Amino acid sequence: MGTEAVETQDPQPATSSAQAASSSVHTTYTACQGDGACPVFTCPSGEDRVYYETESDVGLIAAGTTCFGGTTAPAITGATLLRAFRRIPVPTPALHIQPVKGKTLVNFKTNFYATGGQTFTRTVTLLGQHVTLKIHVDHYDFHFGDGTHLTTTSPGAGYPHLTDTHEYLRKGTVHPSLTTTWAADYKIGNSTWQTVTGTVTKTGARQRLQVLTATPLLTAPTH
Repeated sequence: MGTEAVETQDPQPATSSAQAASSSVHTTYTACQGDGACPVFTCPSGEDRVYYETESDVGLIAAGTTCFGGTTAPAITGATLLRAFRRIPVPTPALHIQPVKGKTLVNFKTNFYATGGQTFTRTVTLLGQHVTLKIHVDHYDFHFGDGTHLTTTSPGAGYPHLTDTHEYLRKGTVHPSLTTTWAADYKIGNSTWQTVTGTVTKTGARQRLQVLTATPLLTAPTH
C-alpha cells in the first residue's frame, strides 16, 4: 500500500436533534510507515496496517490503527468505541436536597436525590459500520460535604420516598455535590449488545447547606 491517504465517504448515520447539524461522516486511511505512529501487529494476508481518522462536520469522532483491504471489514476496537462514547455529550443530573431552601438539622435524615439520568441511545458510523450506543447511568456518588459520601445505583427519590439520606452530626455549613458515572452498551449493525469498556464522569456544582441545631422549648398550656 502506498503512502497516499485514501478518503472514503461513509453513509450518514441516524441522528438525534442534537446531531442534526452533522450532514456527513467520512474516514481517511493512511498507510503505516514504520515510524512508530502505528502499533505493530500482523494483519491477515492481503490486508495492510493503516491509521484511520473518522470525522463528521462537527469534528473528529474516532482515530486509531486497524487492518484494511481484502474482503475483511476494518475492525472496530474497544479504544475506538470508548473514544466515540466519550465524544457524545451526556447530561449532568441535578442534585436535590430536602428540606429545601438550603437548611437542615443535626441528627435529621436529610434527603438527597438526582434527576436527569435517563437512558438514551445514539447511532454513529465507525469505519463504515453503523454502531448503536445505549448510554445509561452506572452509579451515583452523593458527596455530603462533611467528608462522607454514598455510592449507589439508585438516584433516590423525593419525599416521602426517602431512600438516599444522610444525618449530619454537627452544625455548620457544608457543600454537597453529585458525581454521576455514565456507561454504555453497543451493538454493531444487528449484532448482540456488548459493553463498552470505560466510563464518562460528570460532576455538578456544589450546593450550600446550613446544618442547624434545634432547641426544645417548653411552653405553658393554653386554655
